[in-house]
Amino acid sequence: MDFLRYMNDKEYDEDYNNCWHFVQRVFQREKGHKLPDYPIFDTHKSFKSRLLCNVKYKEHDLRDCQEGCIVHVSALGHEHAGYAINNKQYIHKTRTGVQVADIPAKAQIYEIIN
Repeated sequence: MDFLRYMNDKEYDEDYNNCWHFVQRVFQREKGHKLPDYPIFDTHKSFKSRLLCNVKYKEHDLRDCQEGCIVHVSALGHEHAGYAINNKQYIHKTRTGVQVADIPAKAQIYEIIN
């Protein structure tokens, strides 16, 4: 995966161009599969029930993360999503633009199964 092609995406809008919409675009381009719409700013419980009820998935431990997995981070009352680029890092969109970061130890990892 050439994740550098995504780094120039600097625009952010909570309603349309947020972290989840970014994951949808990357997933579509890299995997050829459309992920369902989801209001990302919700609770961890609703992330799992609302997003993943529409797709087949397998939950992984952090040590089993692989490129293409969805990385879900719940911190300080905010929900955030990104796309794993390898087993230790993910690409994600913040208010300041697209970033590559280490996958947090408490992240939830989901492999979408076509």
